[in-house]
Amino acid sequence: MSRWSGYYADKFGPRMPMIVGPAVIGVGFFMYMIPGESANYWLTFLPATIVYGIGLGITVAPLTTVALGAAPMHLSGLASGVSNAASRIASMLAVATLGFLMVLQFSASLEHRTQSLPLSEQERVLLQDEKLKLGGASAPPDLTPAVRTQVDTAIDEAFVDAFRLMMALCGVLALISAGVSALTITNQITHHEDGHQPPHFEIMG
Repeated sequence: MSRWSGYYADKFGPRMPMIVGPAVIGVGFFMYMIPGESANYWLTFLPATIVYGIGLGITVAPLTTVALGAAPMHLSGLASGVSNAASRIASMLAVATLGFLMVLQFSASLEHRTQSLPLSEQERVLLQDEKLKLGGASAPPDLTPAVRTQVDTAIDEAFVDAFRLMMALCGVLALISAGVSALTITNQITHHEDGHQPPHFEIMG
């Protein structure tokens, strides 16, 4: 997919793949919201992963073309380094930010779902202390079997709530990326001052 997308971008320009790719990625993220507490992997996560992978394959090669093509030829090495560094930094920021938001959502959802359960104040504190473990959180000890089952169910459902919210945020960001590409990327070839005319394309600023 990436090879085909790169060929298309070189022949016709990167604008269309840079619109379609992020949009397909967004659809993949939204599909990740479908699985519930006891989802069948083959019918839920696998289709979402396939769609996400297709979108990623469409996007990567044209993205590299646009990122490196925005710089003059004599700065292509520097542009490649900056592009790689930006990719690594963005990944770390995304993990940190989304992880923080997921813990907040998980904690709020767990508190809401256990509000009606017969738990003591100490047991609620112990349960909240488990929030950083997300879906791996454990129910407080010394609960009756019935209450423990309810707490375990609340933990699972709170994790699903948080996961779905993160996928929704990622899906929205992907669609915004598609919109930004539509507004800022053209297929017009850029003529650099050094006289070189590679298959690089203009970004409207």
